[in-house]
Amino acid sequence: MRLPIFTFIAVCVMISVTAAGEDVSEQAVLTSYDVSLVNLDKEISRVIHGKPSSITQAYLVRLHGRFPAMGARLMQLYIGNELIEEYGGMPSGIYFMVYDPEYLQALSGKPFGYCMGKGPIRFLGKVFSPETFQPFAVQSEFSALSK
Repeated sequence: MRLPIFTFIAVCVMISVTAAGEDVSEQAVLTSYDVSLVNLDKEISRVIHGKPSSITQAYLVRLHGRFPAMGARLMQLYIGNELIEEYGGMPSGIYFMVYDPEYLQALSGKPFGYCMGKGPIRFLGKVFSPETFQPFAVQSEFSALSK
């Protein structure tokens, strides 16, 4: 049985990807991101600079693109070497909140990255520059996450 040439090429690509140990479904693609200031739906408590603080606003960072499914192997999100410990999903990608303006600026200039399990950090080709979005659009938490 003869296979069309494009089928043969697709099979060869799949074999070479599998042979390299790289699962295509685990590759992240960051197409864009944005930063806005959100008024939180309810006040939360966080420790900032070693002191308990009541927070009513936070910076929402939304990453648009394709990210690995959150299955048995959890994806870890990084900016530079900083692990982003809490993030959530949205239809166009993932998001996280930054509660401290100084921390937001400390992350500036560092590349976005991710890793699967205990693998190496893979950088996504974009650098975090929150100052690009200043002055920050202020919106409600609900409307910001609904977009």
